[in-house]
Amino acid sequence: NTLEDIENITPQKQDEEKASYAPIIKKEMAQLDFINKTATEIHNAVRGYYSWPCAYFFLEGKRIKVIKAKVGEKTSKSAGTVTDNNGKLSVACGDGVALDILILQPEGSKIMEAKQYLCGNFRK
Repeated sequence: NTLEDIENITPQKQDEEKASYAPIIKKEMAQLDFINKTATEIHNAVRGYYSWPCAYFFLEGKRIKVIKAKVGEKTSKSAGTVTDNNGKLSVACGDGVALDILILQPEGSKIMEAKQYLCGNFRK
């Protein structure tokens, strides 16, 4: 049905007054800013920068690529604090809400679930 409807579409010229250009994406743009951004903004960045350049942050001097995340719950931790939240890697964001990292890729390792990463790498 959709293909048949395409023939009935009348093209419209874009309004040049409202048009804008998107900037070229650079690797540095994908670094996550947990201090100044909300959990929703960071979640959207993770989705937007998948698969290149892939959103990332540094933990103990190593780059951690974030493959999949979700907006978590409110937290009293200060922005940027990384915690093990019952098998979830949670990072407090600037709006007082945590970002739960579900799938990640540590520098020099394969893609894994956050729970696997926490078992061998995170100390409370």
